[in-house]
Amino acid sequence: MGKFKKPVPKKAKCEDCGRSFGNERDLGQHCSRAHAPATNHEENNPPVEFLGKDNATSKLYIITPLPGKGQGLIAVQDISKGTRILSDKPLFRIERFGSAPPVVLEKAIASKLDLLSQNDRRTFLSLHNNELDASYPLTGIVKTNALPLGTNASEGGLFPLASRINHACVPNCQHTWNDNIGEETIHSIRRISKGEEITISYADLGTFESRRRHLRKSFGFDCNCELCSLPEAARVMSDSHQSEIQRLDELLGDGSRLLSNPGRCLEDVHTLLALLEAENITDARLPRAYYDAFQIAIAHGDQARAKVFAQRAYEARLCCEGEDSPLTTRMKCLVARPAGHRLFGTSNRWKLSEKMVPKTLEGEEFEAWLWRRNG
Repeated sequence: MGKFKKPVPKKAKCEDCGRSFGNERDLGQHCSRAHAPATNHEENNPPVEFLGKDNATSKLYIITPLPGKGQGLIAVQDISKGTRILSDKPLFRIERFGSAPPVVLEKAIASKLDLLSQNDRRTFLSLHNNELDASYPLTGIVKTNALPLGTNASEGGLFPLASRINHACVPNCQHTWNDNIGEETIHSIRRISKGEEITISYADLGTFESRRRHLRKSFGFDCNCELCSLPEAARVMSDSHQSEIQRLDELLGDGSRLLSNPGRCLEDVHTLLALLEAENITDARLPRAYYDAFQIAIAHGDQARAKVFAQRAYEARLCCEGEDSPLTTRMKCLVARPAGHRLFGTSNRWKLSEKMVPKTLEGEEFEAWLWRRNG
């Protein structure tokens, strides 16, 4: 791998092999081809062991080449649900691509590399590139590996570890940009067995065909994860669930409907949660659904149910993002004081004190009360 120097008028030199090039772009192409590490299981590219940041006494994963995927992370011990597997600072940040010409993007990325240490440059250049066009190797690496720095963020980040984690449509981990600590966090959202690949999702789900189109267009690969490999009959059922999940999620974003028909909205959340469970989805959509239920209850003055929904949203958010996440902190505050939400007092249709959570109900009886199914 080569080291990028600051632009010079005529030539750029590879510090690994000493070869000179007419410009930084030619040097970048040379580095990505001639000095990038092997992506197959070769003797000169053995697995690398890392310690889990929040569990320094035990090794959680190794980074190793995986056929057809570049490198990936494999668990070297059983990992319990809710574990922070790693927390990663970006090598650099970059604006989302938009419609900028490739040559402009390549130059912008090269300028970012100029500011990095030699080791960090090597780390960046070792990341996998799914792009077929070899004319802009740096842009290809960024497109393949950048992760958004938050929901609807205008910036993405390139990470030495998190960017190596491969995609699965129903992953075992949640990746989240934590603005409190300025790092990307990876949390297990279900139990991960020793030897299992650690995975995240590169996009919200949809039907098989819509996922396939998106992943091929944006990342240049066809997914063969467990969900995408279902037999046809099971795939048809899953597609139906996925479509309904998307429909309900969009409906619940309608604020006017929340006020005019709260009972139906609450029923929609209940149905959404059942579909998420059926599809084994335990990512950030789970706490988001419980937060939707919280907002429905608190908007109509029901502090009792709102408190329960806030607690469930907090526990799910804690699993996905950890205690130091801004959203986890916010939900914890709402558990303590549901009336602190801006929607409280909008309506008194369901007015109920937070002390009115029934203590004698359990199991199905409690759920019937919670979802207002007891008449």
